[in-house]
Amino acid sequence: MEREGKRCVDNGELKRALYFFEKALKWAQENASQELIDRAYCNWAAVAISIGEGREVAAKLRKILFRYSDTTNRFLASYNLARLNELEKNFRKSIFYAKIALQEAQKLNNLEWIASSYNQIANAQLALGKTKEAIITYQKAEKHTKDCHRLTAIEINLGYSFYISGEKKKGKELLKKAYLKSLSIGDKRLQALAICDLAYIALEESDTFLMKKSQSDLERLFNLAEEKQTRMKVAYLLLDIYRKTARLDKYRILISKLACEAKVSCSVIEHAIELNCYRVINLHS
Repeated sequence: MEREGKRCVDNGELKRALYFFEKALKWAQENASQELIDRAYCNWAAVAISIGEGREVAAKLRKILFRYSDTTNRFLASYNLARLNELEKNFRKSIFYAKIALQEAQKLNNLEWIASSYNQIANAQLALGKTKEAIITYQKAEKHTKDCHRLTAIEINLGYSFYISGEKKKGKELLKKAYLKSLSIGDKRLQALAICDLAYIALEESDTFLMKKSQSDLERLFNLAEEKQTRMKVAYLLLDIYRKTARLDKYRILISKLACEAKVSCSVIEHAIELNCYRVINLHS
C-alpha cells in the first residue's frame, strides 16, 4: 500500500495516493508498533499537506518530533512541518523545522534526505527574498542527490532563482533543460513546476508567443492539478496572462470558477479588485 501510494505521488495522483496511505495507516494502527504507526502517519500527512487537507496535522507532527528518539520519524515529522509552514507562509518557522530535518538526515547519512532538507531551506529563503542565499543552498542540495526526480526539481528551483537574481539567460537555459528532463522521466509534478516558472518568464518578458504556449499548458494544468499550491500558482499566472492578452472573458470565467470552488484567497480577490473585476466574484465564498 505504501509503495503504491508513493507511485501515485510520483504520477501526480495525490488524492489516490492519500487513499493508499490512509489504508497503510489503518493497517499500522491495527497491527504495528507505535513507531511504525507514527511513520505511517507522517507518510499520510505529507500528501494531506500537499492537497491542502493538512491543517490539523501540526500538533500530532510536533508530538512525534519531540517525543521520539527514532531519527527516521524525527526527520519525517520535521520535514512535514517545514513544508506545512512554507505553504502557510510562515517561512522562518519553515527554515527552523527544515534545519531540524537536515540534522536528522545527516545523522542517518541519508544523502537524498539531506538534499531534500537543503531544498526546503532554500525554498523558504527564496520566499523571504534571500535569493543569493537560496542559490547557494540549492547548490548544496544539488551536490547531495543522485535521484533524477529530486535533481530535476532542484534544477527547476535553481533556474528560477538565477532568473530573478538577474542571471536571466542562465536561468532560462536551466529551466528549459529541467523541463525537458521532467518530460523524459514522465514526472507530471515536475512538469507543472517548470511550466509555471516558464510562464512567469513569458509574462516578465511580455513574450506573446510564449504566453500563448504557456496559456495552453496552464489551462490544462489547472484542470488536472491536485496539489493546492500548484493550482493557486497556475490560477495567478493565468489571470495575468488573460489580463496581458486582453482576454477578460476568460479572466472572469476563471475568477468565477475559483469563487464557486470556495478556493479564492484574499490575495486573489485583491488582485481582481486592482483590475476592476471584483464585480464578478461571489464574495460569499
